[in-house]
Amino acid sequence: MNTTLLELVRATVARTPEAPAALIEGQVVNYRHLNALVCVATRDFHARGIGPGEVVAVSTGQGLLAIIALLALANLGAVSVTMVPGLGTVRASLCRRYGARRVVLSDQAAAIDGVESLVLASLQAQGHETMHGLDDFSPRAETPVRIALASGSAGETKGVVQTHGDLERRLRNSFWDTRSSSRVLPPNLEDTASLMMCFSALRDGGLLVLPKSGSDLAAVLLAVQVHGVTHLVLSRASLVSTLALLPADGPAFPSLTHLRIAGGPPPTEILTGACKRITPNVYLTYATSELGVISLATPETLARAPRSSGRVASHACVEVVDESGRKVAPGGTGELRIAVEDMPQGYHAADDASGSRFRDGWFHPGDRGHIGADGLLYVERNR
Repeated sequence: MNTTLLELVRATVARTPEAPAALIEGQVVNYRHLNALVCVATRDFHARGIGPGEVVAVSTGQGLLAIIALLALANLGAVSVTMVPGLGTVRASLCRRYGARRVVLSDQAAAIDGVESLVLASLQAQGHETMHGLDDFSPRAETPVRIALASGSAGETKGVVQTHGDLERRLRNSFWDTRSSSRVLPPNLEDTASLMMCFSALRDGGLLVLPKSGSDLAAVLLAVQVHGVTHLVLSRASLVSTLALLPADGPAFPSLTHLRIAGGPPPTEILTGACKRITPNVYLTYATSELGVISLATPETLARAPRSSGRVASHACVEVVDESGRKVAPGGTGELRIAVEDMPQGYHAADDASGSRFRDGWFHPGDRGHIGADGLLYVERNR
């Protein structure tokens, strides 16, 4: 089995080099050219002295450069920490916290005071570039690759170190069900779930549909319709806004085979509206930034239990406990504690919230809930 995202993407490049990998403002980039762009960026970063273990901020926005930067840094064993360009001065604070002395940008206008800029705006490739001569480092499953910024579970921004193996495990357990015909539209490339959707498509030879940076919701929905997008994520708030933009009849997007709602179950009337007016193929997960997907509710599950978060996945264990940490009676409501395969043991060393969230082999997200007689998980989010 391949153990890193790099190997998975390279396998697709070798298998279908001429297949389209990304659609950006009407321009198609195939897998061969995407790989060449990653190789050029890798060589550029290597020439600047970036190597194993160095933390590098990535603040490129929502375009393909974010994917290229992550893969190029991973090739060198560096650790990326993705930051929203709109965070402004907060990015400088995050760079200091995690020791990032350089930041990858799409535009010098987004520079961070006191941090060296690596601007990729003019990145170009002929399409035949390779990694030849840069094979002195080969990332392993246990090599750190990313610091994911988690906020909801801890109350403030905290970093979780993810290894190549962690991301491969999350990819296996993200349940995107992509294939070579899939067309995915990631809403937020700073988010691990959106990245997993992207890499699921790249693993299977699918296409990334990337709207113009700064596109509003109406433009995103137009891209779904025009380009036949099959996979999309919407937050609960975006779901409500989407319904406000659509006609009363539907479904509006027959191409969608997987609409994932993030942030917990919406009100029943909103869920019903989504199934009727957007697509009947609505999925809902219970997930945390720290651990990934914990449970999945399929369209069939939501039809009979619309307030549930689905069945707990086989790679996860969820227990419901009281204030003393004792398991409650079956069906009882209490605090949720979660364990997954190869779970992290805490937050980044620069943060200090590990003791309250990671305890005794469990992660405590701060949510309450219960497991019903139907075996489904019902969550009351406290965030």
